[in-house]
Amino acid sequence: MKFKIGIFGGNTKGNDVTTKKAQRVAERLLHHDVIVVTGASLGIPYVVAKYVADKGKEVWGFSSEINEKNQIAIHKHKIDMYNKIFYVPENYQDLFSIENKSSASDDFSARLKFRNILSSIHCDGVIIIGGRWGTMNEFTNMLYYKNKIVGVLTGTGGINDELPYLTKK
Repeated sequence: MKFKIGIFGGNTKGNDVTTKKAQRVAERLLHHDVIVVTGASLGIPYVVAKYVADKGKEVWGFSSEINEKNQIAIHKHKIDMYNKIFYVPENYQDLFSIENKSSASDDFSARLKFRNILSSIHCDGVIIIGGRWGTMNEFTNMLYYKNKIVGVLTGTGGINDELPYLTKK
């Protein structure tokens, strides 16, 4: 059984130090029989996923979009690096309150949270590199599930340097 390791983090590339740390994580992943899981968007997780995909590792993407056309239009990168890509179901808004359905039907942040939950469920563990509020959401999702391993690469900006402190609280 291959372990599914999520790479969660900021959707922006980050600075050179963060990018170099992300590339070192990618190099280490090459030595293990894992599937790399990301949110199928750009940024630091993409750096890791692209690196391992180019070296033949299996990569799964959990998109915040409902189809391939939207994925390519919104995230501006090819999806051929993913061995599997999972989209938010078109009827995801039906899972929200009936009274509030119209406001959730095309709400990007609702789709992001939906994607974050799905990707968290399917990971055995994650490595968090940089990031902001969305990354914190992924972090707390992983803490909720038992037997999930969470690694936080500190010194990579964003929320990461606060997470060790917050977990002690």
